[in-house]
Amino acid sequence: MIFTLQIFHHQVWQDAASLAVDLETRQVSLEYLDGYKVAYLFENLETACSVNYPVEIFQTYRRQGWFGFIDDILPSGSSRRYWLQKLGIAELSVWQQDLQLLQEAVIAPVGNLRIKEAVPEKFEDSLQQKRFSIQEVISLNIDFLEYAQEMGAVSGGATGAGGEAPKLLVRQSDDQQIWIDTYQDDLDNLDQHYLVKFPRGRGALRDRQILQAEYAYLQELHRLQMNAIDISKTRLEIEGEAMSLWLPRFDVCYQSGKVEHFALESVFSILEKPAGSVLNHFDVIDGVCDKLRNAQTFDSEAFVREWVKRDFLNVIFANSDNHGRNSALIKKHGHIELSPIYDFAPMRADLEQIVRTIKWGRPYEAGGEFDWQGIVDQLNELTDTERLWQEMRQLASQLLGLKQRLVEYGVDEDFLEIPVLGMNTIDARLQRWQLL
Repeated sequence: MIFTLQIFHHQVWQDAASLAVDLETRQVSLEYLDGYKVAYLFENLETACSVNYPVEIFQTYRRQGWFGFIDDILPSGSSRRYWLQKLGIAELSVWQQDLQLLQEAVIAPVGNLRIKEAVPEKFEDSLQQKRFSIQEVISLNIDFLEYAQEMGAVSGGATGAGGEAPKLLVRQSDDQQIWIDTYQDDLDNLDQHYLVKFPRGRGALRDRQILQAEYAYLQELHRLQMNAIDISKTRLEIEGEAMSLWLPRFDVCYQSGKVEHFALESVFSILEKPAGSVLNHFDVIDGVCDKLRNAQTFDSEAFVREWVKRDFLNVIFANSDNHGRNSALIKKHGHIELSPIYDFAPMRADLEQIVRTIKWGRPYEAGGEFDWQGIVDQLNELTDTERLWQEMRQLASQLLGLKQRLVEYGVDEDFLEIPVLGMNTIDARLQRWQLL
């Protein structure tokens, strides 16, 4: 079985590589197409499928099972469940499911990579012109759901956004009309791209509180001047008990009157680790820096400082969902760096009891306690540890009064009293960790 990988670059979707799958041995081969090889020879950033597989002439990449970048674009979480039901393949093996999903569901994921065979035939009919109000999307109006299903985008397909919380990828016009861009072929249309996120699970009170807190967290990240999703275009929509968080996509920009899609690659993919892997932070830092040591535009010292500060914030904000797909690097204009922070929410409060899967390891992290000074010192060969420690202390000082600010942002006070969130112990912990 052969798939064609398309990469968006120079304002067009280009046939870039073939992905050959041996159905019996499950060996997967990747080879760039001849014309593409000539145009982008030796490149390994946004014009390549992965930083691990640069464009080469006499090179066929092979591995047992999927390449990491394929795992990045396959539907996961609620998106995968939707597609398994839609295609009637829930009873198949995971491998067989993946093959079907590549054929049918990898239509328009985030980033600049897609499967050509999954993009449906385009019909110039009334469906292409349909538009919906924001309220119809918020309430998941039946007409909108039928339209989204036709466009291949109910929690999947044109959502392409993985994860447990149901999500949709939509466009919004200047007059507040919503539509789904299955084909992504009208580069002159500058309607805003949004990822619309709904509460996890069945939308119970706790699920809604977590989503509401995520919106507040983004406001606080903006106050802290962290690299996060643009808060000026972010909004929380509430209609009765229906709630959705509208996040402007950072993998899309509008330059010179044209749409541009940027490449994203998860930490799992860069490190070639399977989904669900439990990792050590020091190994992640070493691994990413090693993989990108020859990328002249990669600032490894800045990456290390940012990575440590982001995990510190994960701890303070009780975001335990820190797996390797919730951190990614963005590749654009020949540069690669950590993407803006996303999926940043108080997941320790989730009733499914989500635990951290990337840890510092003992003696640096144990039982909820951290030796941040020791962590920083351990990174002395990779970054200026004195500068990092000062930045950590400055960040810590800005966190004083966090709980009250979250209330002012609209978070329920009762929710913030949940003990596992630790909102009442922030000052004490910062002092204990010698950050104040």
